[in-house]
Amino acid sequence: MSIRSTAQTLKQFPVPTETQELRLQEFFFHFHFIHGHPAINGKQFVYPSSALQTYPTHPGDTPCNPPYCTSRNCKCTHTVKLETKRIVQLVLFSRGLKESYPIHFHGHQFHVVKVGYPYYDPITGFNFAPSPDIRCHNDDCSNATWMDPSWHHGIPDLNLKNPPVKDTVNIPMGGYVVIRFSANNPGYWLLHSQLGHHQSQGMSMIIQEGDQSIMALTPPNFPTCGSFESSKEDIEKAINDQKMLGASQTMQHCGSVLYINR
Repeated sequence: MSIRSTAQTLKQFPVPTETQELRLQEFFFHFHFIHGHPAINGKQFVYPSSALQTYPTHPGDTPCNPPYCTSRNCKCTHTVKLETKRIVQLVLFSRGLKESYPIHFHGHQFHVVKVGYPYYDPITGFNFAPSPDIRCHNDDCSNATWMDPSWHHGIPDLNLKNPPVKDTVNIPMGGYVVIRFSANNPGYWLLHSQLGHHQSQGMSMIIQEGDQSIMALTPPNFPTCGSFESSKEDIEKAINDQKMLGASQTMQHCGSVLYINR
């Protein structure tokens, strides 16, 4: 049984199809663990210290190059830029994870046009090998393509007639999903694991849709706070100060209760 969109949904969210005016751009994103840490395409996400669209003149991102990225690990503000007025096709896949993964995308509702599954044991039902459709060009599969080169000119079995419309989708363990949307909403949009502990540890990335010049301007009188940066020591001190304040308030409260009881 497959999930399909109703005619009413398709009228509101038509399936984007490639034309001479609307060309297709395709990206592969691997959701995985690298050296025990959640990542996408080998990069652990570091949140910028300021909102990228609100404060374009105060870049607070961590670049994806040395010293933040080495051959062993990479912790940076992982960003991929899309061209606007294009059809975007994302291939979201996972290898080596022990479960299916829910992925959420901000800024768009997308069509799920294909789901690819791993090899399953016909007796036990367990998967024993990842989907053969994707080819990895390096160890962590951060550089991937279709195994069959002809798929770059058209993937077989795409549902472009009535695919479901989602903003969150599960990647099958060892499999992949192909999602499609129109790049018509300029801005910086977060793509991330819906599992909070993995998202906070690095399984996130930013999709930059278009140039800053075509994005919405900051509204007049918009509250601003600029860039916020803190070290591990700053955070630990703030936590300890809060604990001390809480303990002090508890003691004062207990003293007041004792005084009233007398």
